[in-house]
Amino acid sequence: MRSRHTLIPMAMAAIGACSSNGSQQASSSGNGGASSSVASSSTASSSVASSASTSTSTSSSASASSSASSTSSSSSTSSSSSTSGAGGGSPGLTTELKAGPWLFGFSGGLDHYSWVRFNFVNATQGSVDVLNAVCPTCTGYWQCEGQGLFSADPMTSAVILQLPQGCNNMVHTLVMTMFMPPPGMFPPKATLEAFVKDNGISISGYQFPPAQCDAQFTTCGNPFM
Repeated sequence: MRSRHTLIPMAMAAIGACSSNGSQQASSSGNGGASSSVASSSTASSSVASSASTSTSTSSSASASSSASSTSSSSSTSSSSSTSGAGGGSPGLTTELKAGPWLFGFSGGLDHYSWVRFNFVNATQGSVDVLNAVCPTCTGYWQCEGQGLFSADPMTSAVILQLPQGCNNMVHTLVMTMFMPPPGMFPPKATLEAFVKDNGISISGYQFPPAQCDAQFTTCGNPFM
């Protein structure tokens, strides 16, 4: 009987120990699960942060690319615009008008030409002396002689002539472009040739040395000799 009573407390102690171990294992398991959950949460947060960083980087790259493209397009447009402005007009127009008398007209049947001398009183305006060309095949282009007025606009390569009384159509707008040495050296004494439109009609224009005409502008030499 005493032996039985001794076994009962030992059995109860064993059961208590087993219960304690189980409780510790459960606690340990629970802590491990919580740690795992925290680790998973941390990994997920890192993934979201990485994704957000990638998205921000992509957005920044797209923005930079768009900005660069916009800047390039703006520069191209500005350059094109600038290049378009620089190519208009003839900045040297007034210089060439001053350099010597000009012969204007065309050849067809006869040589229809008139001499013009530009006398500047300021940077772009002055008077003109007009004289019919003289040669075996020549006749006057404007069919009149005398003094008139002119105004030059280098920005549009235009010269507005108010010809002497009795001229054919007293007001003429000459647009003078493409100044170059005469091709084939003709006329032989000409120093420049220009593409000219007189009130929209294409004619020829030739610059000659000052000595081609006398100082009073009453006579000029044969333009074709």
